[in-house]
This record gives sequence, C-alpha cells and structure tokens, in this order.
Amino acid sequence: MYNKNFKYESKNISKYYWKNRISWEQFYESERVIISSLNLNSNHSILDVGCGCAGLGLALKTKFDIIDYTGVEINYFAAQTARKLVPHAQIFEEDILDLNGLSINRGGYDFVFSLGCIDWNVEFERMLTAIWRLVKPGGGLVCTFRITVNEGCNEITKSF
Repeated sequence: MYNKNFKYESKNISKYYWKNRISWEQFYESERVIISSLNLNSNHSILDVGCGCAGLGLALKTKFDIIDYTGVEINYFAAQTARKLVPHAQIFEEDILDLNGLSINRGGYDFVFSLGCIDWNVEFERMLTAIWRLVKPGGGLVCTFRITVNEGCNEITKSF
C-alpha cells in the first residue's frame, strides 16, 4: 500500500539549516570520518536525498572540491534556501519517489547520501530501494538511521 510521504510545510527547517550543518566542521565527527574514508574528489557526482538547505553540498565543495552535487528536498522553503546557498547545485523540490526519472541523472551517482531523512518517512523501504538504484556500480550509499530498542522505526515514540 502506497502512503504518500509527508510534505513538510514548516519554515523551521530552512531557518535552522541555512546556518547549521553547512561547513565541514559542523557535521558529526562520525559523519566526517565516514565521508573522509570515501576518498572523494572533484570528479565524483553526489546525490543528497533530504538535502535540507544543501549544507552537505557546501561542505563537500569546500573540503573535497565537489561541484557535481544534486539535492532533493521535499520542503519548499529549504529547497529555496538551498538554491541560494549552493548556486552551483541542482536542487529538486520533490519527494524522491515522485521525482521524474528524466530530471535526475539516469546514469546514477558515484555517491548517494541521505543523512537523517529517509527513515523519518512513511515510505522508508521504497525510498531506500529508490536511492540504492541511483548509485552507480562501484559507488556508495551513505545513510543515517534512527536507533531503536527492540522496536522498528515505525514507532517514533520508541526510537531515538
């Protein structure tokens, strides 16, 4: 059964992320260690699902000279802010499940990221499958997920 993901309407996402998690130092140490281990360089293409204001794109450009950055963000205000903060990026304001396959890079991306996004959505499994399909052969998928205690991610009050 297909349940549509929530389209967040709040301006709070853009109010927070336009100045937080936009520089390399503002990412969690664990994220920096994992991302550093990918040996990124200016030739890599990046897709960021749930990109917020595209802070990852800014951080990757500064740290690794990444310019081929695409972000997908469901929140209108965050997507608008992302376009201002990261003018070199291609930003789609859409649910990844609704994104027209002709718009996004059909050949895939070297690395696909989803940091703190897909596990909060109704269609988690479909989203995970969809973004995995966008990873080029030999590429990588980097996601973060909520940790749960004896319960699945479907019960928000039992996860942290």
